[in-house]
Formats: sequence, C-alpha cells, structure tokens
Amino acid sequence: MLTVTSGSLQTKFGEISNIVKSREPVIITEQDKPTMMLMAYDDGMEILRQYHAKKFIAFLDERANNNEYTSDDELADLLAMIDEERNLVYQEKLANNA
Repeated sequence: MLTVTSGSLQTKFGEISNIVKSREPVIITEQDKPTMMLMAYDDGMEILRQYHAKKFIAFLDERANNNEYTSDDELADLLAMIDEERNLVYQEKLANNA
C-alpha cells in the first residue's frame, strides 16, 4: 500500500488517482501521521456495506438477547441504519448508470 504526504497528493494527483483506480489504496499523511485513505469507489462501497451489515446484525443480536420492548431511540437507530443502507444502494445505482 502506497503512503504519500498531502502535499505530494496535491502535486501528483493524476498519478496517484491512477494507482487508486487500479484498486490499490493510498494512505495520505499530514505531519508524518496517517489522516485519510483513498480507495477505489467500488471497494469503499463494499466496505461501507459490510460495516452497515455488521452494525445491523449486532443490533438484531442485542434485541434477540433483550426481552424488553424496543424503545423509540432504538427504533430511530434502526431507521437510521436502514436509511444509510438505502443511501448506499442509491449511490451504487447512480454509479452504475453513469
């Protein structure tokens, strides 16, 4: 995995974007500390999808082990997770139609 400074990213953006497009993540540093990562869009969407699925499964597991009624806050959290996943699917469809 390539690591570059933020200044290098600014001056070599074309070269670095070609590396990212070839599905090689690039770590960007500021003051010798990693601050962000660039990755191919499809890879990032897959990571987000896995993250949201894991979060949703954890929520369901917690509810299965808890015999209490679901609170309004928990329902709001569930709806937020569903909205996030819906947005990911929408973004993916936009990318596929572009």
